[in-house]
Amino acid sequence: MFGDEYQQAPPFIYTQVDAMFKTYVSMQQLQHAHVRSIPLGFKRGFWSSPLVLNGAEVHSGDWRRQYRYDSRLLEVARDFLCNFIGNALASQARLDMIRAIQDHWDFFSACFYKLTQMWNDEAKGMDTAAYRQVLADSSFTLCPGGGNFETYRISEALEAGSIPVLESDEVFEIIYPLHPMPYSRSFAGELQEALQDLLISPHQVTALRQQVTDYWMNLKVDINRQFRQAMSGLVIGAGSGRQGGRHECLAHLADSLAHLEAAIVQEHGEQRKVKESADRVHAWRFDAWDVDKSGAIDRKELKDAFGTLALGHSDLQISEMFDKNDENKDGKITFDEFQKARQAPI
Repeated sequence: MFGDEYQQAPPFIYTQVDAMFKTYVSMQQLQHAHVRSIPLGFKRGFWSSPLVLNGAEVHSGDWRRQYRYDSRLLEVARDFLCNFIGNALASQARLDMIRAIQDHWDFFSACFYKLTQMWNDEAKGMDTAAYRQVLADSSFTLCPGGGNFETYRISEALEAGSIPVLESDEVFEIIYPLHPMPYSRSFAGELQEALQDLLISPHQVTALRQQVTDYWMNLKVDINRQFRQAMSGLVIGAGSGRQGGRHECLAHLADSLAHLEAAIVQEHGEQRKVKESADRVHAWRFDAWDVDKSGAIDRKELKDAFGTLALGHSDLQISEMFDKNDENKDGKITFDEFQKARQAPI
């Protein structure tokens, strides 16, 4: 099992094993028949409690362990046309999606949105059970890429019986061969058109949901089968004549450690750059919100700033945020208080 989100793995790593199951697609892996791309799956705790729809527990326990699904998962009516829950700032595709939703609000008002400003944002996000429930209550889940085209959201939507709408890219044909999931060629101008084409009739949506769910169950069965074969000594992409990589791997141990150390140093450098960039953005945001340049943000300035962001906060929510972060209760938020609020609701 191997994941290489930032495509930093040294080339020789692919030659040291007989079978590799890999999340995230890189160009290097395409040269090796024994590498199988697999979906990211779902976050920890996603199935820690049963899913309840119309008062009944569905698609949990033995259903999932046996790679089957409860037919009620397909038949239940959905409360939402679509959903997006997550970091809206992670990619251009996501920013395009937000603009498309704003431009066609009459159509997209039937969807559920919960926007955050960072991955795994506990302050503005949702707990896992509530998140899963929204997926199950949605006909479609919008899946524009973030740092990568592949996201956990795709697998999580499939698990919950929602139809993922993918960003158009050939990487999905590698991870999900011959899949029936719909694409949006652009999350800017064509998202509404893509969904409207799928909404010609309720029967069409139900049929697509069954097709997508059948595909997902069969894909998991196939990955499980190949993994068991690999653990039994059978090689994925047999015919290469390779007998094993243990001795080769030991011979390259020093190189592996050197590559790992270099990657760690590089990652620390990237993290420093990200933090410095975040600090600059935070200081710029404070300065922009401090309209009268008093060196602090007052209640009206905070309300006006959130109105510009159009994230859907009510006046009461904004007032509560102000009171929470105005630590000394002097009626203004200083830069120090603003800094402390970076992991809080501002």
